[in-house]
This record gives sequence, C-alpha cells and structure tokens, in this order.
Amino acid sequence: MRRAVLVVIDDPCTTHAGRWCAAAGRVGVPVASIHDLGLGLCESDLLIDGSVARNDRLEGRRHALIGPRFAILDPALRHGRGLAAGTDAHHRVLIALGGGRRALLAGRLARRIVGRRPDVHVAIAGGLEAGHAVRTHARIEWLRPSRGLADALASTTLAIVGGGVTTYEVCGLGVAAVSVAVVAAQRPTVRAFAEAGAVLDGGTLPRSHVPVATLDHLVDLAVGALDDEPARRALSRAGRAIVDGRGAERVADRLRRILAAAASPSAEAA
Repeated sequence: MRRAVLVVIDDPCTTHAGRWCAAAGRVGVPVASIHDLGLGLCESDLLIDGSVARNDRLEGRRHALIGPRFAILDPALRHGRGLAAGTDAHHRVLIALGGGRRALLAGRLARRIVGRRPDVHVAIAGGLEAGHAVRTHARIEWLRPSRGLADALASTTLAIVGGGVTTYEVCGLGVAAVSVAVVAAQRPTVRAFAEAGAVLDGGTLPRSHVPVATLDHLVDLAVGALDDEPARRALSRAGRAIVDGRGAERVADRLRRILAAAASPSAEAA
C-alpha cells in the first residue's frame, strides 16, 4: 500500500478531525482541514474556511485560507456567472430548501406565490421527494433530483434557498435570492450575506411547525423582489462581488504547493 502524501479532512466533529490530524502528524504527513464557520477545528498544516461570516476563532491563524474567496464550490458554476437578474415578462422562481418537511414547506410557499402572482412559474428542488411529487398546479413544477442547481438557476429570476452552500452558489452566479436559515447554525451565514446586500434575509425556520406569518413574510420578500428589477440587480452585483466562484482553484493551488514542499524538503514551505 502506498503511503499517503497529503491528508485532507472535511469533518465538522472536532474529536474525529483531531484524531485524523494527530495520526497524520505522527507519520509526518501534512494535513489540510476544511471547515465551515470554524466547526471541527484541528491542528492542521493548512486550515481552509470559506465562510462569509467572520469567526474570531479563526483570526490570526497562520497557514490559513479564510473567507469567501476560498469557498469551495463546483468550478462549473463559473460558466454561469453574470446571469440576468430577470427582465423577462414571465418570471421564474426557484425554491430550494432541502428535502423532507422542507420540501413540503416549499410546496406551501409555491402555492402562495402563484396565488399572489399568477404570471410567475415556480420550480421546486425538493430532493428525492420531488421525484414522486404530483403536479397540482400548472405553474408549479417539481424538479427531478440532480447533482446541482446550476442549470435550473440559469433561467431563474429569483431563488428562495437555504442558508448553506446554495446561498454561496446563487451569489456566485449573480441570482437574486431570499436566503433562509433552515437550521439555526446557518443563521450567521444568512446574516452576513444580507448585511452585505447580497441576499434578502428570510430569517430562521422554526424547528417544528412553520406558522402562516413566516410563510407570508417569505412570500412578501419574494413578490417585492419580483416587482423591483433594480433591487434584484443590486443583489446580483453584491453577490458576485463576494463570491467569484474561484475558491476551489485557489485551494487546489495551495494544496499543490504543500505537495511540492513535501516532495522536496528543500522547497519553500507553502
């Protein structure tokens, strides 16, 4: 069996990440660790955290790639950068909040949106549930499960998305969006993007029953954005200014430098 030359850890559990980091250190193998919002920190040789939200635990660390310039996204998303912010007379809304009960919530949101704006077409990315969803409205479409949303976003006027990686994707693509923290841990991300003017803040979903007032608030944000093209374009510009889609390239470049240094001890450290 060949000896590893680099270990890359992507584990939000500090205990698990620490064990891998220590094991690699004992045999002299360099470690790069990938984090989100500072979760799972360990004593790696290179710390990578592409979060938009500032985290004091990461400040001042050496050998670290911190901030949305290093958000690791599918490089294919770069081909769709600069999408139009929706000038077509027939607007399209994409709702992507996840599967399970969130897919059911997406369906409730979609029905309210087309009730307020009969000219709008709504597509729902609901995970595996979407494959079995029955089309109950001519302007509501359930998308089949796919490996990404880039194609669906290419024709989207406005997206309503969870506050995880999809928020980074819509910002990188320049799609105006309402971002919702579907779990409390996503709240810092939603807040940071919203404060930068890159998304509309949809708040945080309750852990159980979602009240009508929450749904109405999200619909109000969506309809207001659909009616305001300059606002959508401002969201698009702000999002693209924060996320340029080249994070994976920057991270890969630094990893190559680590490998080069490991292969040639006399080479300059990364």
